[in-house]
Amino acid sequence: MIVCSCRVISDREIRAAAAAGARRCGEVFRRCGNAPQCGTCLPTIREMLASACADRPMLAGAD
Repeated sequence: MIVCSCRVISDREIRAAAAAGARRCGEVFRRCGNAPQCGTCLPTIREMLASACADRPMLAGAD
């Protein structure tokens, strides 16, 4: 599904960017080779990033 119609960025691309370490909307756009335009997609991208982060296991720190 297309999430950003201005830059034609799909949910699959956003999930891939999140899996590669993107934590912010700007990082998603950079990984896709773009920059945000109108901003309508930003809330959806933020939700997707938050969901992707919540799905990752927490790493234990070295003591």
